[in-house]
Amino acid sequence: MGALELGLPDESKSEDAPPRLRLVSLNAQAHSAEPISFRESNPSTSLHLPNSTFETHFIRSNDQAPQITQRLHARVSSLTRYDERTLLLLGDYFSGALSKSASAELAGRLVFPHNSRAAQLYGERVRSGKLSEQKEQRLLAEALYPDNPEAAEVAYHKLVGKRTLSLAEQITLYAADAYPDSNRDAQRLKRRLTKELQNAQSQPAEEKASPLREFAKEQITSPISTVSSFEDLAGLFGLSADQAKQILSDPQIGLTTYEHRYREEKQILTTNKHRDALSLCVLKAARNLVSLENELYKSGVINRLSTREDFRKLFGVTRGEIEQHVRFIYTDDLRFRERVFGRQDHQRLKSELASEVERQVEGVRTGSPLTSLVGDEALATKYSLEPAAVYHILHEKLSPVLLQFRQLKLREKGDIQSYLASPTNFVTSELKAFRKGEIEQVSTDRQLAALFGVSESLIYDQLSPREASGLPASSFKDREFSLALQERQDAPTVALRLILTEYLKEQVLRSKNAPTQSPTESSPRLSSTARVSYHGHSFDSIEEAAHALLLEKFIPGFLLQKNETLHVEVGNRVVDFYLPRQHAVVEYHPIKTYWNRFGEGSFRTQEEYQEYIENVKQLKRISQRLAQWYKDAVKNQLLEEYTQERQSALDSWSQDSRPNLIVTTSLEEQYLRVVRPYGKNVPGFEAFKKEFNRLRARIKVAQKKEETPRD
Repeated sequence: MGALELGLPDESKSEDAPPRLRLVSLNAQAHSAEPISFRESNPSTSLHLPNSTFETHFIRSNDQAPQITQRLHARVSSLTRYDERTLLLLGDYFSGALSKSASAELAGRLVFPHNSRAAQLYGERVRSGKLSEQKEQRLLAEALYPDNPEAAEVAYHKLVGKRTLSLAEQITLYAADAYPDSNRDAQRLKRRLTKELQNAQSQPAEEKASPLREFAKEQITSPISTVSSFEDLAGLFGLSADQAKQILSDPQIGLTTYEHRYREEKQILTTNKHRDALSLCVLKAARNLVSLENELYKSGVINRLSTREDFRKLFGVTRGEIEQHVRFIYTDDLRFRERVFGRQDHQRLKSELASEVERQVEGVRTGSPLTSLVGDEALATKYSLEPAAVYHILHEKLSPVLLQFRQLKLREKGDIQSYLASPTNFVTSELKAFRKGEIEQVSTDRQLAALFGVSESLIYDQLSPREASGLPASSFKDREFSLALQERQDAPTVALRLILTEYLKEQVLRSKNAPTQSPTESSPRLSSTARVSYHGHSFDSIEEAAHALLLEKFIPGFLLQKNETLHVEVGNRVVDFYLPRQHAVVEYHPIKTYWNRFGEGSFRTQEEYQEYIENVKQLKRISQRLAQWYKDAVKNQLLEEYTQERQSALDSWSQDSRPNLIVTTSLEEQYLRVVRPYGKNVPGFEAFKKEFNRLRARIKVAQKKEETPRD
C-alpha cells in the first residue's frame, strides 16, 4: 500500500477544515510527531482478533465496606485469533469435508488456539478417548494457564506432587491467577512480590502480621482476580496455615468482619478452578464455533447447522457436558438455532400457558370468581415447569397492565407464592429452570431489586452464602458464572466476528467449487474462480452478476462475452467490464476495509489491516469523530491506489486508443457514472435499485438450487 500518511483534523478548528490528514501517534496519553504508515510486508500466517473477558462487578454500598470489584475467573471470549491451519480446518468442517483425524486436530486447535502443546494433547484425547494420567495432568495444567507457559509448567509439577514448590514458583502461580488475562501485569506483580516476600520470609513471625494483612486486603480489591487459601498464604510468608489464619482472624491486627466476608465470597467464585479449567476452554471454543456457523448459515454459504451430537463428537465430551455448554452460548445465537431446528414444543407450551392466564384474567374481569385464577406454582405443576419459568414466560408474553392486575387479584385471593417469598427462593427456582433449558437467562441483581422492591446491594447480601438464608455456595457460584456469560456481545466483537465469517465464507465457497490456484502477484483478483454461475456466464459474486445483467439491459451495444466485454484481460490484470461503443473500462470495486489471504478486502497484507484496526481503536478512545475521519481517509487512499493500479494496467494500450477508466464503489455510483450517462431508457434511481435487488435475489435463489444439501 506504500507509505500511507493520514492526519487528524484539528478539533479546535472549523468543521470545514480541509480533509488533508496526517496521522500521528495514536497514544491517547502522549502524541508524538512520528507519522504512522502501513508497512508493505508479507502476510503473516494468522488472523488476529482480540479476546474478550467477562467481568462480574460486586460494588458494596455499605459505608464500612471498601469498594470492591471482583473479577469472575471465567475467561470465555466471543472471538479469538486462529492461525492459518485452524482456519483451513474450519473451512473443511463447514464444508463437510473433515476427516476423523483432522476433526480431532481441529478440536485441539479450537480449545487451545494459542497453545500448540495443549492443542496436540487435546487432539490426542479426542482421538483415543483418554490420555495417560501424566498427560491428563499436563493437559489440566495447560488448561489452567493456557497463555502462560511458565505458570503452566509450575502447575504441572504441583499437580503431580513430585516436589514442594519454591517461593519463586508459588509467586509465579499467584501472579498468573491474579492477572489471568495479562501476562505483562502478572510479570510486573511477580517482580514486586519476589522482592517483598523474600524480605517477609526472613522476618520473625510476629513481624509478618502487617505485611500478611496488607497482602490479604489487596487480594479482595480490584483488579486482583484471586484469593489465596490459608495454606497458600502460609507458604508465601513462611508461616503455618494455623498461624496465617490466626493473624487474619485477630480482631486487633487482622481483617475486619466485612473484609472476611468479601474474602470468603471471592473464594467461592475461584474455588474448583482445577475442575472447571478444561471445561471453560471447551465452552469458549463451542461458543466461537456456534457464532461462526450461525453467520455462515445466515449468509447461505452452508445449508445445515451442526447438531449437539455433532459438537459432542467434535470436542470429545459427554452429552451432559455439551448440553451444559450449549446453554451458555450467546442468547441471540441460541434463539437462532432454536428457530432453525424448530423447537416448536416449547414455543407451543409458552403460548398455551400465556393464553390460559389471559383467559383466567379476562374471566375475573368479567365477573368470574377469584378461585378461577391460578397462581404460578399451580401452573408450574400443570405444565411441568419450574415456578420461575412460569414467571419468565408470562412476563415475556403478557402486557405489564395484565400482569399487574393478575398479581393484585392473586393477593386478594390470598394465593401466597412461596418461590416469591425471598430472593433466595426465586433464584433457586430460576437456576433450576435455567439448567433445564426452560428459560434463556437468569435475572440480574437489578432485575431482582425491581421485583422485590429493594436495593441491588441488599439483593446481593441476601443471596450471599454467608447469610443463613442465602444460596448454597455452589448455587451462588453458578449464578455468578451464568450472569457473566450472558453478557451481550459488544459492537466491535460483532463486527470482528463478521469479518472472520467473510474469511471462512470464501474458503467454504472455494472448497465447493473446482480447485484453483492461489492468488499470485500476476493474478491478484479472484475472477478466475467461478463462484457464481448464471445464464452461462461466470461471475465473482452475485452483485457482479446483477450489475452485468443491468449493463446488458440498458447500455446499447453491450453484450456479455467472456474476455470481450466481461473479465477482460488487460496486461497482467483482469478488468470487470469493457463497453465497446463507449471505449470505457468499468471496475465495480466497493472498498472493503478488511483483509484475508484469498485476496478479499482492500488491504494488501494482514499487517496493513491490523494496523488500521489498532489505529481505529485508539482514535475511538480520543474521539468518535476523529476515528470516522481516519476511516474515510483510509477508504479514499485505498480507492486512489486501486485506481492507479488499474490505470497502469491500461498503459498497454497506446495513448491515443487508451480506454476511459471508471471505478465505482457503490450501486449509486454505478448508476450515476455508468448506466445513466451511457444507457438508454434508464429509469430513475429508486426503480433501478429495485431492479438490481430483484436480479440479485433471483441469482441467489438460482445458486441455492444448484447446491447439494449436506447430510
